Amino acid sequence: MGVKSFGGTETYLRGSTTSYTQQPIFFTTGVSTTSAGVYCYKNSGSAAGYCDDYSLIKLS
Repeated sequence: MGVKSFGGTETYLRGSTTSYTQQPIFFTTGVSTTSAGVYCYKNSGSAAGYCDDYSLIKLS
């Protein structure tokens, strides 16, 4: 999973677990950017890939 198009460098995590875990991604939007693209990505291959229950929390 990752985040892009927020006014900074694309940031992502590579998961390799077969169980659900919480994995935070921290990012800061640019001065004039008020949106971000959050995505789930699965590499090619036969294994399944899952992402769900995204939360966005503003930290100050």
